[in-house]
Amino acid sequence: MTDAQHYDVIVVGTGAGGGTIAHRLAPTGKRILLLARGDCLPRERDNRYSTAVFVKGKYRAPESWFDKHGNQFPPEVNYYVGGNTPDNRVTLDRDGGIHLTLDEKNNIAGPNHPRHELRGMRGHLGMYEDHLLSRSIYLHKGMPIGATAHQAGTVRFGRDPADSALDVDCKAHDLDNLYVVDPSFFPSIGTVNPSLTAITDALRVGERIADRPR
Repeated sequence: MTDAQHYDVIVVGTGAGGGTIAHRLAPTGKRILLLARGDCLPRERDNRYSTAVFVKGKYRAPESWFDKHGNQFPPEVNYYVGGNTPDNRVTLDRDGGIHLTLDEKNNIAGPNHPRHELRGMRGHLGMYEDHLLSRSIYLHKGMPIGATAHQAGTVRFGRDPADSALDVDCKAHDLDNLYVVDPSFFPSIGTVNPSLTAITDALRVGERIADRPR
């Protein structure tokens, strides 16, 4: 790379994590290169309406993935700039087909924990058992593999390199210049959209990188 092509920071992916960290570092004067698979999302009315986005799938990636049994399905992903946002993995076959292997029972303790905590607080909140909605409603119902849109936990952070790939600042244990700020750093996934958590962490990590010399 020549001097004219030198960059202080290279951001791969511009979703909740990558886009946020680029925004945080932009005022520092650091030279930043953004690498994203797709084009910019059109600035139009439909990208603010859930019917166009989720029902009609107007911005969905025009491709097919395959589950672990080889069944084809349309993924709930897009590749515009700005992002989508152990036995689970994504692989490619020889023809370039994307295969998603998902253990639907993996780490169910995460989603169950807050519900358990809420049950223990019912007395203080003046609630009764029948005030807790059942699993049959959308927000607490397991969804099929095609709805997998917030993969997390594949590059977990922690203090011990033996069971984590990143340190507590989301920097690779064995590399000094590699940070991961999308939801893959999560040690487990919660029960809500992870975007705000990823954004918050990206701002935190951005502060660390901003303080580093060029």
